[in-house]
Amino acid sequence: MPDELAAKVTDPALLAALAGDEDQPLSVLIELDVPATRVGLRDDPGSGRRVPAEVLVPTPEQQAEIDHRTAEAERFLQEVLGGSPVWLGAANAFVAAPTGRQLREIASSRLVKAIHPNRRLGA
Repeated sequence: MPDELAAKVTDPALLAALAGDEDQPLSVLIELDVPATRVGLRDDPGSGRRVPAEVLVPTPEQQAEIDHRTAEAERFLQEVLGGSPVWLGAANAFVAAPTGRQLREIASSRLVKAIHPNRRLGA
């Protein structure tokens, strides 16, 4: 498996799906490679450390880049999956259920930063 794919997919079950040709879809979060959310910091007098204070709004240029990449990724995913993925704006990620072959194609895209299993945490 190419290092590029292994860097984007670290979950063992997803790695196994990438290596095989199974037709069983897996629910995943597809994290896009977009400019990172910026966080403003403030000094915390109690701890003497800087702590998060606010989420900074992207500049118009950053937002335009995010919107462009998101639209491009959505078109790409629709083509690969044959349907529309679900967009999670707060996470800059799509939810989809690709097969192993589709997962390889998605992970190979320059638009994708990482792919994670879509599962409930802390149940």
